[in-house]
Amino acid sequence: MKRLIGVVAGLLAVCALPALVTSARAADDNPIHKATLTISSAVLVGEQSLPAGTYKFECKVVDGKEMMIFMSQKGKELARVPCTQSNLAGKAEFSGVRTRLGPDGKAVLLSVQIKGETIAHNVAPVS
Repeated sequence: MKRLIGVVAGLLAVCALPALVTSARAADDNPIHKATLTISSAVLVGEQSLPAGTYKFECKVVDGKEMMIFMSQKGKELARVPCTQSNLAGKAEFSGVRTRLGPDGKAVLLSVQIKGETIAHNVAPVS
């Protein structure tokens, strides 16, 4: 009887292993990139204008789409826009944003870099 219980327990462990590996792989396929960013002047993120200040930033896959999310220090979501990634020449030496001036003279967000990452998070073009 003890031998039968041991065999059944072993079989259950072997059956559970693929599920654990799949779960770990799924978590790796959806990494969350996070940083705290200080913006020195107002910037337009999608349709939302963010005043100068410090924000929490995340880039993650939401409903199959990569999204750039800016939140207040308390965690309230302030802006969300689709994004894409591009490779950097090396690791980013600091976290920061790249902007351009829009036709109205206001800064418009182009991309975010996170210190230590080798990718830039770019605002996806509006289609």
